[in-house]
Amino acid sequence: MISKITLKDERLPSWPVSALGATVVAGDPQGAGRVVFETADKVAFAGAWSCSPGSFDMSYAGDEVIYVLDGEATIAQTGGPDVHLQAGDFCYMPRGSQTRWTIHKTVRKVFFGRGGT
Repeated sequence: MISKITLKDERLPSWPVSALGATVVAGDPQGAGRVVFETADKVAFAGAWSCSPGSFDMSYAGDEVIYVLDGEATIAQTGGPDVHLQAGDFCYMPRGSQTRWTIHKTVRKVFFGRGGT
């Protein structure tokens, strides 16, 4: 069955970066968000997330694709170039990615993932 959820005017609940397994390295980044769809086997999922300025280290246990709705961030990755993100950008983080997020302006994004939940 097809499902629909509207998040346009919804205030997202607190979802601290530490709850994602991230370690804060600078500032006080405050995360908020939620998973809005998940397959019955919990392998694939999608949701919305936002975070205020600050920096944190994060590893990816599964693949994730994000689309940035608003804000600005730089993702430093082990073994690769920094990636600057702003509204309108898509980004793919493969399973095993080791990253340092630096949020410059509060980021709002939607995410789609598989594995690693």
